[in-house]
Amino acid sequence: MLKTLNIENFKCLNKFEREFGALTLLTGLNAAGKSSVIQCIALLHQSITENEWGRSILLNGSTVELGTMVDVIDRNSGGKGFAIEIGDKSWRCRWETTSSERKRELVGEISLIRVTNRERSLEWNKEELENLPIRRLVPETISVEDAGLYSQLQFVLTSISYISAERLGPREVYSARTPMTNPDVGAHGEYTALCLEQFADDKCNPGLILPGVADTVRLMVQAWMGQVFGGFGYEIRRIDGTNLVSMGIRTSPNGEMFRPTNVGYGLTHVLPIVTACVTAKPGRILLIENPETHLHPAAQSLIGSFLALAASKGVQLIVETHSDHVLNGVRRAVRDGKLSPEETKIYFLQSEFDKSHEQRTSIVDILVDRGGKLDKWPAGFFDQYETDLDHIFR
Repeated sequence: MLKTLNIENFKCLNKFEREFGALTLLTGLNAAGKSSVIQCIALLHQSITENEWGRSILLNGSTVELGTMVDVIDRNSGGKGFAIEIGDKSWRCRWETTSSERKRELVGEISLIRVTNRERSLEWNKEELENLPIRRLVPETISVEDAGLYSQLQFVLTSISYISAERLGPREVYSARTPMTNPDVGAHGEYTALCLEQFADDKCNPGLILPGVADTVRLMVQAWMGQVFGGFGYEIRRIDGTNLVSMGIRTSPNGEMFRPTNVGYGLTHVLPIVTACVTAKPGRILLIENPETHLHPAAQSLIGSFLALAASKGVQLIVETHSDHVLNGVRRAVRDGKLSPEETKIYFLQSEFDKSHEQRTSIVDILVDRGGKLDKWPAGFFDQYETDLDHIFR
């Protein structure tokens, strides 16, 4: 599990250092840095999966596309690079990057790597790294005593799946790529149909088993989608002679199958999230942006509770949301004892201006108790309903 994240000089985040729980909610104002937090984690995963032997943080790939170094370095800091540090209970790993031509460089050249645990600390500077083979963002100089530390680090980085806010809407057909080793719906949900076909008979996430439903991926996805869209069902068919599949969807128990283009955006936007959670095995890390898009408030609350349940049995979720209904769904799950308050982290990010009139992101830690109550409610934290009513009735 990813327990700590430290970010320096990345986009609007001059400094971000927080602990993560089984479920972490990132909330706050627009352009305050919520997506930047998720993107930093996604960058590490992208770099090791698409540039295994590379010596840099890959800024552009199939997971995220962020441009050049000038686009991602915090301009107010005056620095030439950014740093990312992740940690578990027993280890931490830090990468520092540098750039000489920020407007042209599409990667962050690694200038320092530091790996530490309770017993020892290993560090390599830029000059040392130039003479060492690097694999999956760490030097390929693994001793017997360090092998366990490296395997923990790389397990975390390879276990990440990212679902962006920019998810595919309804499509006539979907891509069927090379068979997957692990379930992955894709950053835009583009492989959801293939994932449902390939892992249909696998066991589902044990935290999401509903009473009276067999614990296979296919049946559990249908059951949870049916909680949001009554009578939901699906079928997936290969299109002969192509690397494509089609998907039929119904929204009533005895209804016919329809094309996804005829059943609405809400269904196709939430299906990748449900699929990713149901197929996730313990140890998996899911990064999810805006699970509430195109959903009715009641469905948003249900998704909040659903995400809390998904996190209750060893799957870690880091979620960005603008929905108080998602938040309240999580609070209800905590209140019902489905997820402990200690494993629920809520961070409110907001932009402020310092004495030099430079924009900075500040972070408010919000605690939830066993009754689902929050310890504080700062200005701008899901208070617009009260603000609007106060204006209307004053």
